[in-house]
Amino acid sequence: SIYLIPALPIAYFFYVRKQPVLKISSALMPVIGEARSYGKLGKLIDVLFIFGLLGGAATTLGLAAPLINEGISYLFGIPSTTTSQIGVLLLCTALFAYSSYKGMDDGIKV
Repeated sequence: SIYLIPALPIAYFFYVRKQPVLKISSALMPVIGEARSYGKLGKLIDVLFIFGLLGGAATTLGLAAPLINEGISYLFGIPSTTTSQIGVLLLCTALFAYSSYKGMDDGIKV
């Protein structure tokens, strides 16, 4: 439900105002103005948002890897080491990359 707060203005500008893309800078157009939204400030906002998404994904993966590793250790009796955590990280990264590469029709449904 917390994702509803940023999703509403983005959806409004995409569906009602017929903006061609789903960008954070478009949702902030009433606040920063149309000229700034399409200018350098809009690009800066979009780039910062992308870095925020990357940071959030990295944090989630970094916190989940030890949990997955401990689960594998508990289920299969494999010792929990740094090497096994790196293996879990590489496997998760490979699965996410493959799923993203294949797209919505093929990869995400795996």
